[in-house]
Amino acid sequence: MNIKFEISKELIGKFHSILQNQLGKTITSVNIIDWGNQYRFEFVDANTNGNWHVELDRYGTSDGIFRLYCSSMFLDIDIYSVKDLNRFCKQIHKVIEMQIEHVKNI
Repeated sequence: MNIKFEISKELIGKFHSILQNQLGKTITSVNIIDWGNQYRFEFVDANTNGNWHVELDRYGTSDGIFRLYCSSMFLDIDIYSVKDLNRFCKQIHKVIEMQIEHVKNI
């Protein structure tokens, strides 16, 4: 099973708006890059000048499970959590928080 994003200014704008609302931060830019086997989602938090990125595997399992990465951490998420932008942005937030906690505990 695979996922296909039609990358457009409209889609990037939706991600920008949802991420800004959900993260409670000032997101100054969002970008989505098609790397072939993965999609990379990049954004900048103006409050911390932090640059974040996560990657989503384009090809999932036959059960519709896809892997979302943030550096050394990952989440396995279902197809419905990818197709619903609000749910997907929550998963992005979750995997970033997992990475932050991981770094704090090193």
